[in-house]
Amino acid sequence: MDMKRLVIGTVAGGITMSAVGYLIWNVAFEYWGAGFVAAGVARESPLFLAEQLQNVPAAFLVTLAVEKSGASAIASGIKCGAIIGFVIWSTVGLAYYANTTIFDLTETLLDPLLASVQFGIAGGVIATVLAKR
Repeated sequence: MDMKRLVIGTVAGGITMSAVGYLIWNVAFEYWGAGFVAAGVARESPLFLAEQLQNVPAAFLVTLAVEKSGASAIASGIKCGAIIGFVIWSTVGLAYYANTTIFDLTETLLDPLLASVQFGIAGGVIATVLAKR
C-alpha cells in the first residue's frame, strides 16, 4: 500500500463517515447527545472540528483493513467496514455501560449495529474509490 492510496481512502472514508454519522447519530437517533445532556456532561455547543476529526482515525483504520483484505468490490468494502464498526462500538458501548450511567443496555446493543451501517457505507466508498486507482 502506498501513501497516496492511504490518504485517498482516509479522506473519502472520513467525509463519508461524517455525513452518514451525522444522519445516524444526530438526525435519526438523537439519543447519543441526549444521554450526555441528561447526565449533565454535554457541552452547550459541540466542538464541530473535533466532531469531524473523530472520523479520520476510523476512516484510516477502515482504509487499512480494506487494503489488507484486498477488497476491490463495494460489497467487500461494506463487509470489512461493518465488521470494524461493530467491533469498535461494541467495545465503546460496553465500556460506557460498565463504567457510567449515561446509557442503558438498549443503547449498548443498538450502537454497534448503527456503527456497522456507518462504517460499512464508508468501507464501500473506500473500496470503490481505491478500486479506481
